[in-house]
Amino acid sequence: MLACGFGLAAMPAVADDDTVKPAGVVELFTSQGCSSCPPADAALKTLIDDGKVVALSYHVDYWNYLGWADTLASKDNTARQYAYAKMLGRSGVYTPQAVLNGRDHINGADLDGINSRLSTMNATGKGLNVPVEASVLQG
Repeated sequence: MLACGFGLAAMPAVADDDTVKPAGVVELFTSQGCSSCPPADAALKTLIDDGKVVALSYHVDYWNYLGWADTLASKDNTARQYAYAKMLGRSGVYTPQAVLNGRDHINGADLDGINSRLSTMNATGKGLNVPVEASVLQG
C-alpha cells in the first residue's frame, strides 16, 4: 500500500516539549489518470502546508484501464477505498474522494468543506478518538 503522510512533517515548529494535536486525518483517494484530481491534490497540499492534519494520499488503480497507468497506484489502495465505501454504506467509489477521520467522506477538492467537517467533527465529539500527538524537534 502506498500512502504518503506529509502532515506531521509539515506541522509548525514547536519547542521540544510541546506537542501538536492534529485536527484530524484526511485520506485522499486520487489517481494520475483522473482529470478531476489535480485540484484535490492541491487542496491536500494546502492542508499539509497548514500543518493541522495528518494527510495521506492513496493512488488507486481503477483508472489504469484508460491507457495511462498511474505509477503510484496499487490494488491495496483501491481495496482500502472500497472497504471505506462498504463501511460508509456507499455502493461505489470515486476520485477524488477524501475520507475524514475514517468516518465521513467528501470531494477531495472541497477544501472549505473538509475544514468545516473536521471542525464540526471535533466540536461534536466525533473527531479523533485515538490520541494522536506529534512533536517536531528543533535542530
